[in-house]
Amino acid sequence: EAITATGRRIWVRAVGKAMRADDGDIVRVQGSIQDITRQKQVESTSIKVSRRLSTTLDSMGEAFFTLDNDLHFTYLNAEAARVLQRNREDLLGKMVWDEFKEAVGGTSWLEYGRSLRDKVMVSFEEYYPPLGRWFEVRCYPSDDGLAVYFHDITERKNARISLNQAHRAGVHLVITHLTGYVDEHGHAVQGGYLGGLAGLLGVRV
Repeated sequence: EAITATGRRIWVRAVGKAMRADDGDIVRVQGSIQDITRQKQVESTSIKVSRRLSTTLDSMGEAFFTLDNDLHFTYLNAEAARVLQRNREDLLGKMVWDEFKEAVGGTSWLEYGRSLRDKVMVSFEEYYPPLGRWFEVRCYPSDDGLAVYFHDITERKNARISLNQAHRAGVHLVITHLTGYVDEHGHAVQGGYLGGLAGLLGVRV
């Protein structure tokens, strides 16, 4: 950094070369000075933007990470590290399938590959056994690789499974109530509304 005659602070790059006499002694130095203030300002702005972006991504409630075109981790926010139960420093630069071998051949393995290959956004749900959790995943391709957003939907998934089981059990009870059943002697037992109605009409069901 230098100060000009007008008092302005500027960044400079100095390049010099020693000129030697025949006996090897340095007789002069010649070179040039280049004003790189604009370049330094751009670099400073880029660093500030990068820091703000990192802070924003870290404050997100949704887990987020990026992969390069060879599927190596290039960034993880704090929520991603928490959900995956891994340290960011241990994953950065590592290949995703080397670190999460149990996912190889699964939905994410197939969909990440499709997103990279076809340059399409993909979304899916997947169960990851080592963590015992369900995840909803959205994956966006770019020239630099993939941006992956995901969150834990285990509670929602379990609630849906319980609801489906309750629904099936309810349907079974309704059918039994309406149509009756066969007893241990093989005799048809009329039950419920349909059995009562059949008795009134004098017909078999």
